[in-house]
Amino acid sequence: MLRSILLVMAISATASAQFWARLINPEVQVNLIHPPSLGLKVTRIAFLPVGGANTQDLISALTTDLSASGKMEILDRANFDAILKEQSLGESGYIDPATVTRLGKLLGAAALVTVSVPVCKGSQVHLTNDQSYTDKNGGYHRNIHYFSKTSVQFVASIQVTDLTTGKIYKSQRVVLDPSLSNESEQGYPEFPDELQVREAAINAATGTVHRMFLPWTEAQKLIFFDDKDYGMKGAYQSLEAQNVPAALEKAQATLAAAKADPAVKPKYLARVNYNLGMVYFIEGDYDSAKPFLQAALEINPKADIFQQSFGNCQRALQLRQESQQVDDRTEAQRRAEAEAQSQAAAPAAAPAPAAAPVKTASTGGSAEDRLANLKVLLKKGLITKHEYEQKRAEIIKTL
Repeated sequence: MLRSILLVMAISATASAQFWARLINPEVQVNLIHPPSLGLKVTRIAFLPVGGANTQDLISALTTDLSASGKMEILDRANFDAILKEQSLGESGYIDPATVTRLGKLLGAAALVTVSVPVCKGSQVHLTNDQSYTDKNGGYHRNIHYFSKTSVQFVASIQVTDLTTGKIYKSQRVVLDPSLSNESEQGYPEFPDELQVREAAINAATGTVHRMFLPWTEAQKLIFFDDKDYGMKGAYQSLEAQNVPAALEKAQATLAAAKADPAVKPKYLARVNYNLGMVYFIEGDYDSAKPFLQAALEINPKADIFQQSFGNCQRALQLRQESQQVDDRTEAQRRAEAEAQSQAAAPAAAPAPAAAPVKTASTGGSAEDRLANLKVLLKKGLITKHEYEQKRAEIIKTL
């Protein structure tokens, strides 16, 4: 029983120490850089809408957002519409593989983004919150809060297709349910504007698609110890002044001073290791940050401050590896596309000796011969798939 009590007291003491450490020490920001969730860097896209006004509004928001990044080129909508009309694609949203590759040659775009918003439905509801209570003198009080809530159910579908190969890179469904409320103690207030809630849904969907195509930054707030001991406060003051090189130099000095002190307490030895790791982390040098953050955690494994920062450093290293994989895949695809273009532009081989005339659908012969010759023409690329199907139907009709 005594051992259990002592254990509870030890846990409570550790939790209390961590609480006060978070309360009295400042926070600093570290950034985790995420690669595009598409798994590939795409620099030129075209949007294919499927649906009505809600789809068009989402595409407009996406066009503005991606163009503003300076890293994406969006095909002009008017030109794209003309090509779609010429190719008889309409707005069905379906494009067969043969048409995809032909469209890719016409557009010169790396990817076709099909966007659909099948659901965008608003709703309104009245709510109340009854805060009744009795005071110390036995008096009864009732305080009712009235709410008018507007919600929008928003569903979008995003599909990204490689216009070189016809392969679908990624399909993603975005489901959102944003809402806004007005509050009053004098009865139900007016409902918030549904258009405002709908705009919030479109903005959130735009952020999701943004992260599909472009790297994005996740900011994390972590603790930095600014004790006066061993000069830790000076290192933080340099960080506060946004002088990271000076902070790094001072953090290295604090660790050296702590190690040189034979009476250094484990608490401070952990903190100076941790601070040096944090400066490296802020600098983006995750490889150098990891051993110092790990050293702090080994000194005090139960400290959640150390656990959180070490975990974030490991995440940063993993994200960096994923970003490199994205770069490698992108480079490999670009080399393959360049090679394919080079082969397509190579001089044609010398013509072979003239062979005996081949009877085709237009030169006579039996129906079987004409069908066989038609397949030969298709295989050699002398006619399109559409022309093949049309001629084949004419021949079969004569049987």
